[in-house]
Amino acid sequence: MFTRFGVRFVVFIFLSLAFNPVVYAQPDQEATTSYLLVAHPDVKHPGYSRSVILVMAHMEKNAIGVILNKPMPVMLEYYFPDEPVALKHQEPVFYGGAFSKNAYTFLINSQTQPKPTLSVIEDYWLGVDSQLLYKALDNQIKLQKIRIFKGFSSWAPGQLESEINHGLWYILPAQTEQLLSDSPELMWQTLIDQINRDWI
Repeated sequence: MFTRFGVRFVVFIFLSLAFNPVVYAQPDQEATTSYLLVAHPDVKHPGYSRSVILVMAHMEKNAIGVILNKPMPVMLEYYFPDEPVALKHQEPVFYGGAFSKNAYTFLINSQTQPKPTLSVIEDYWLGVDSQLLYKALDNQIKLQKIRIFKGFSSWAPGQLESEINHGLWYILPAQTEQLLSDSPELMWQTLIDQINRDWI
């Protein structure tokens, strides 16, 4: 039963999602559990340049997320050639971030919450459970779309706050049109253009 899809994840990070996060953004922006980080054009790090990151938690001790706009040139079957169900996922695997590159997370669009998952925004759910991933790929649960990420993004205590204070990230509310965009290669520039219109 799809045992090779074991999701090796940092469990204590996801357990911490049960607590209320604090978002450091514009002074009038309400705290939320899901938001987007948009890399400043001056960010040159190869893993994060021109990136858009969905952040699921931003708390006193840590923040985690997945990069939404970096599809890799490989399909899921490349990593799991012995799993027939992997052939059913006809979309590239996305680069989620530099941490735990052997961990797989997935973002689901569904009107009802598949369990176990974490709520992102309305009708969007983040999962790490291998059995749920198998069922989703095998069409055993009803959903509109699924996207799989390899690795994730994480920051040490105080690191993200420092990066924001140094102007490395813009913060935007998470919107449904970005989460599973059919044109991820255009996402960063589209959001930068929006920021330039609205903020500058």
